[in-house]
Amino acid sequence: MINAVIVGAGQLGSRHLQGLVKSKNELSIHLVDPNKEALQTAKLRANEISHEQKLTFHSEIGDLPRTIDFAVIATNANVRIQVLQALVDHASVKTLILEKVLFQYEDAYNKALELIESHRIQCYVNHPRRAQYIYQKIKNDLKSYSHVKFDIDVFGVNWGLGCNGLHVSDLIEYLFSDEVSSYSINDLDQNLLSSKRKGFNEFTGTIKGDTLRGHSFRITSCYAQDNAIRPITITINSPEVTFWVSEAGMQAFYLRETNGPKIIRETFKVEPIKFQSDLTGNWLDLAISGEKLPLTEYGQAKRNHLKFINALLDQIEIITGFKTEICPIT
Repeated sequence: MINAVIVGAGQLGSRHLQGLVKSKNELSIHLVDPNKEALQTAKLRANEISHEQKLTFHSEIGDLPRTIDFAVIATNANVRIQVLQALVDHASVKTLILEKVLFQYEDAYNKALELIESHRIQCYVNHPRRAQYIYQKIKNDLKSYSHVKFDIDVFGVNWGLGCNGLHVSDLIEYLFSDEVSSYSINDLDQNLLSSKRKGFNEFTGTIKGDTLRGHSFRITSCYAQDNAIRPITITINSPEVTFWVSEAGMQAFYLRETNGPKIIRETFKVEPIKFQSDLTGNWLDLAISGEKLPLTEYGQAKRNHLKFINALLDQIEIITGFKTEICPIT
């Protein structure tokens, strides 16, 4: 029997559970959370899907099996390093997925790397845009423009820049097989907002950045008092070609120049964005078969996450006047 574990039965954890029950493999699925109400909600969500998987619910990591084939840590960032430590102290873990934002301070990133390497865990970070058809297609099409420098503009309203900005910069790294070299906080709003998750903060405005290969980007989350959320649009622009994606309606096209002044618009075949409940089971199946997952490996994610949270820490110091080593995002 294949042992699969999810630690954290909140919104994301319950969606990972819905995904696991869709696996093609016969599983023994274990869900851990000290909150009994969260476990009950997750159980109800799993039962919305017809399945024959074995489900077991626990309040403590110590109740889990000693050998784990596939695990997801879907807790908030402020406790994730403690959960990771407890999990690897208790059990042998083969493949692990960590939710983002990974951790809130630098020492946790280094400690996690030590744990992952010393326990020989294949560890990924859940940046699932890499697994979406539309972005896989754009990545392939961009190979024809490897000589071009692009300007990427990402725009949305109240979509959580602190919580979700890393998804976008990771997407940029993926599309261009590149690495973010730096972030600029000069155009962030001078407000530190309360997150929808108690005890965490959010940012609005624009965070800018550059990549090692010379691409530039702007990631914007505008503040709206009515709390209305406008999903992002992504424009990948150059003098030769422009790619445009609206995640709200899953529309996508690109414009390209031909010989002379004529501009050709070509519309992509668009497939719906896959939800987490459509992805996790497939990732387990890939891992069990020995294949790499279409996600960001921990080492790459660590570099980008640290640059991002350190930029936000600078912003917190500007806003509050106090220096802190803990970035309160999740």
